[in-house]
Amino acid sequence: MAWYGLSIKRSVSLLRFEGAGRKYVLSDRNYSYIIRGMPKKIHSQKLGHLQKFRELGLKATPQRLAIYNEISNSSAHPSADYIYKKLNKKFRGLSFDTVNRTLLTFVETGLVRLVEGGGDTRRFDPHLEQHHHLRCIKCFQIIDFQSKHYDDIKVPAKYLHGFKLVSKKVILEGICQKCR
Repeated sequence: MAWYGLSIKRSVSLLRFEGAGRKYVLSDRNYSYIIRGMPKKIHSQKLGHLQKFRELGLKATPQRLAIYNEISNSSAHPSADYIYKKLNKKFRGLSFDTVNRTLLTFVETGLVRLVEGGGDTRRFDPHLEQHHHLRCIKCFQIIDFQSKHYDDIKVPAKYLHGFKLVSKKVILEGICQKCR
């Protein structure tokens, strides 16, 4: 499946999809029509991204959609550099700065999370449900895990004086099986 796109006058966005042996052109004018006629697999994955962008008031440029598609299909917590290298061949005019700024915009709007690391490059996490990370200190691999015990961890009240707790994340560091 391929994505293509361009913008024309009066901020009408066109997105071109090729998939399942058909071609689609999606614009602000025929959005409802295309959704009804498009196979469910294409609709749920690709147009779901477009709908998220609209809900958050983000302009759905082909580059932004490709960046979001790349990060949402990754389980490796990619960096901006990784995404840039993957998409640079498809989008010749795409710059590293565009990828980095787009990812930071996604963090600000809540589409992805920024993963804290110990000196490693900034990495991004598309999984928004409550989870924690195992991080290898040698290869910097990050593995997601869920734990009700860590979700319910209590922070001593003396540390919360004047501090509003908004989330809890536990990052456990060690050496993965490949690096041992």
